[in-house]
Amino acid sequence: MSNRLANEKSPYLLQHKDNPVDWYPWGEEAFEAAKRLDRPLFVSIGYATCHWCHVMERESFEDPDVARLMNGAFVSVKIDREERPDLDAAFMAVCQAGGGSCGWPLTVIITPDRKPFLVTTYLPKESVPSRIGMLDLVPRISQMWITDRDGIEERANQIEEFVASSQQFEATRLSDACVDNAVHDLAASFDRLNGGFGGAPKFPSPHVLVFLIRHAARGNVAEALSMARLTLRQMRRGGIFDQVGYGFHRYSTDSEWILPHFEKMLYDQATHMSALTEAWAATRDEEFRHTIAELSVYLSERLAAPSGAFYSAEDADSEGEEGRYYVWSLAELEDVLGNDAAAFARAFRCTASGNFLDEATRRRTGTNVLHRGSKDEYAVPEHLAGALSRLKQARSRRVPPLLDDKILCDWNGLMIASLADAGWRLDDKELLHQAEKAYRSVSLLLGTDDGKLLHRYRDGDAAIPALLDDYACMIRASLSLYRATGRVSYLQEALRLQSVQDDAFLDRDNGGYFMTTVASTEVLTRQKEFVDGAYPSGNSISAGNLVWLHRLTGSADFRDTALRTMTAVARFIERSPSSFASMLDSYDELLHPATEVVIVAGTAADAEPARDLIRSRFTPGVTVHVLTEENRDDLELLAPFVSGMSRLGSRPTYYICTDFSCRAPTTSLDELASALKHTF
Repeated sequence: MSNRLANEKSPYLLQHKDNPVDWYPWGEEAFEAAKRLDRPLFVSIGYATCHWCHVMERESFEDPDVARLMNGAFVSVKIDREERPDLDAAFMAVCQAGGGSCGWPLTVIITPDRKPFLVTTYLPKESVPSRIGMLDLVPRISQMWITDRDGIEERANQIEEFVASSQQFEATRLSDACVDNAVHDLAASFDRLNGGFGGAPKFPSPHVLVFLIRHAARGNVAEALSMARLTLRQMRRGGIFDQVGYGFHRYSTDSEWILPHFEKMLYDQATHMSALTEAWAATRDEEFRHTIAELSVYLSERLAAPSGAFYSAEDADSEGEEGRYYVWSLAELEDVLGNDAAAFARAFRCTASGNFLDEATRRRTGTNVLHRGSKDEYAVPEHLAGALSRLKQARSRRVPPLLDDKILCDWNGLMIASLADAGWRLDDKELLHQAEKAYRSVSLLLGTDDGKLLHRYRDGDAAIPALLDDYACMIRASLSLYRATGRVSYLQEALRLQSVQDDAFLDRDNGGYFMTTVASTEVLTRQKEFVDGAYPSGNSISAGNLVWLHRLTGSADFRDTALRTMTAVARFIERSPSSFASMLDSYDELLHPATEVVIVAGTAADAEPARDLIRSRFTPGVTVHVLTEENRDDLELLAPFVSGMSRLGSRPTYYICTDFSCRAPTTSLDELASALKHTF
């Protein structure tokens, strides 16, 4: 085995000792070797918890015959898509340009001057109907490289031109109706029995639920809230939620949320917690509070690093089998639970033949995914509470899934923001403590001496200049912590990071943010990502941050940049509004009057009764400042509209403003409560 990857910090790049492929890391060494040897590069893009990446590794990359062909024909490169989402996005755009099957592992063959000419996904060792195998593909590409170089160059140039054209965004007016259109589209695809949208496989998309919940509050749209509420309830009862150890799996392979793809991603926990927090604030449904507490337990037990930051993910596989760690045969339940097994099996829908279908073959395995019936209470029957604890203890003796122990700046930012929001809404000091500890850790591990950020930390090594999502998510974390704590230092940091983001990523000519800095030369073209995927795009998060900063500071520049970000992609939003739910949430907020509340108090503690009152109302469009003598100089500098606000006498005084036009101040909590009834 080559030792080139031996010291790489990504779990995806760490190879088995007997791996015969001579792998290079992405970088100049690989391209210099390709030029020297006059070979194309074979690039495999995957990630540590990718099931089919493991399959291709075992079938092909560990096979001596395949490796011999690869080592003779290519310079082979591995990329962890989670470490280099910029490269992944660029090559995924190439794949989509070709109209092929796109997914991971993503297989890219490129010229030494970095021009892709073939992109596909998982390839078996041997050819099967409709899919060429590695043993046939490698010799074919090798022959083409020798005999048809002009054809390869022509194909590469066509791809390059197509990808460049796909990044041409023309700003147009965004229709106010697009928000209602998005809700209408979501309602048309809503599964009214099981929740969620569309059929199998079914992806959670919690950011869509946040959009619906907040839109319901602003426009008094009961249907939007009911769609989100049913979806969250059904997922909590389903197998997509780990009933034993908590946490949400990646997605459901069926339409009923029963049979999951078993990966657990940090960003999924973050976005689910965000949706649950908004749902609890809107409904006060205790099921949502309870599930947030369970997610916090999962984070502490499985994903929390000693420093307080969070690891990236847990794999779907263990002992070479997907889901093995999570599923139970009836015999296993009987061994662990004894006399309680029959009642437990009924409560969690387990049978002797099993309910779990292998994702690839769709055959029953004789094992069960624990889940509750759609009409069951989420809470476990009291007499079975101990049974879950015993199962958790028994499961701890199994071989656990691989832990992807990368610490990623963007995913941690998402998680910190969700913890801070939940801590604020639920008045939960432990959740807020988790958020602040993680924020300090990420700032220490991934902050640079010149005030910038890095993307990835693992095993003592911080590396890779931060991308748009890293800044956007850490700004969101800073803003959420400012709301939760009232400490001006968090607002200062949000504004500082926003300035860095604007300098490095903002397209001042056409609007929106590039994924990479202008200094990046490693990709085909600077990508702009607008469509929400498993979590909101960096541009969507940025638009929300800018709207929030506008309402906190009064600066119209933030609002204008947010609108330019939205209008840059307006024609795409008009075509498919539900694909931009997170950005439309921010646009929806701009369509409604803003409410700014400034609490002027002697100390932060004196402001707590008013903060408690605001916390008790679901008012998505309300921003809050606490102005004290201690922070006055700093806050007046950041938010000039609060200058001159003072207490009436010695009592806490409340300034209630609409789009920065303030009514007469009051010391009455009743008047504050009355004003909040008419805000959204």
